[in-house]
Amino acid sequence: MRNTPICGGTTRNVDSSAPKTINSRKMTFFTAESSFETLAVDRSTLGEYGGLDFISVYAARLRGGSFLTLDARFSGGERGLEWAYISGDVFPTLDALAREYELAKNNGYHSFTHGLPMNFGGSLSARYESGEEISFSDNQTPIFQIELAIKLFKLFKDAMKGERAAFPEVGELCAVRFYEELGGGYTRFELEKRGEELNLKKVYKFDDPRVSEYNEKASPEKLGRIEALVRDSALPLWDDFPKRSFGMVIKKSITFAFSDGSEITIQDDRLLPAPLSGVFYKIETELHNG
Repeated sequence: MRNTPICGGTTRNVDSSAPKTINSRKMTFFTAESSFETLAVDRSTLGEYGGLDFISVYAARLRGGSFLTLDARFSGGERGLEWAYISGDVFPTLDALAREYELAKNNGYHSFTHGLPMNFGGSLSARYESGEEISFSDNQTPIFQIELAIKLFKLFKDAMKGERAAFPEVGELCAVRFYEELGGGYTRFELEKRGEELNLKKVYKFDDPRVSEYNEKASPEKLGRIEALVRDSALPLWDDFPKRSFGMVIKKSITFAFSDGSEITIQDDRLLPAPLSGVFYKIETELHNG
């Protein structure tokens, strides 16, 4: 019989081996989010940003720059989500904040209360060049001080105004190859431009030995829509994003081939920021729908 979690029940996991002190000062990745709607304090003393109800930030050191995202919601206001790839380095400041607010003291603690709405508590993760990590979460309560949240908001908001880093140059998109593997089966889509025509091959294999293959013509608009997703979603950088710390049951990859002969293969195993996390699925859906 399956043990279904009871609504309101809490599951806790504590990694006693997680260090409470980080020796390295070279942070390479930082992501944090927390809700403050349940915070019972007088916010009038916090200034113009005291009405901050939710914040989510993401920073990854990629090649010669920093990839940043900022998602924030204020009381009675709109929620804004933005990202930028900048040439500046925010990680010395993030490391300093991690030490000032002693974030490592909660390292390894994860608590999940079943039945609570999304974005009710929060989570935080940081990685260092040395391999050291900080990771903790609690979906029931704010996981760090609102003062730190305000400092993070200001840091990311100001950093995004800085000089932009250059994206890798790619040619015109001419082929897309999607592959998904689960157990003994797989799905493969191949969208390829041949002269003026666009051909889409779909191959399906499930648990049995049979393989189903379909070939059909696709409209040029399909390749154009995927190309727009590639160029508007920083996909040339995706392979440089940090990997997830856990394995995936379903393995997926997408290869993009360009007119200059270059190719980019992206595995669906990356810690992607919120603005980009749905793009992989959108491309898969575009190919699946023919």
